[in-house]
Amino acid sequence: MEQARAQREPVTSYIYEELVFNEPTEAMFDILTSNGSVSLPTKATSKGRGEFVIETEALELDRLGEGLRIVQEQVRSVREKLAQREKDVAEMRKALEKM
Repeated sequence: MEQARAQREPVTSYIYEELVFNEPTEAMFDILTSNGSVSLPTKATSKGRGEFVIETEALELDRLGEGLRIVQEQVRSVREKLAQREKDVAEMRKALEKM
């Protein structure tokens, strides 16, 4: 937001509202399911508006997948370091017991 203000760009704000029905009545269930499913459009109508479309959803999923891969790699690396340190501690304890 500060960057947009500094560059005098418009700031876009989105409001997302969600209605959650824990257990809708039969009449409400029929109304909600009678119109079919609402789906996202496949492509944005104009660039830069940040619309919720399948294309941006796919990009977000790719970004999240890459983040998950990086975290898993870091966890593997830390586990390897931990195993090595535990091995070093065990060797040091053996050395101390021999003294």
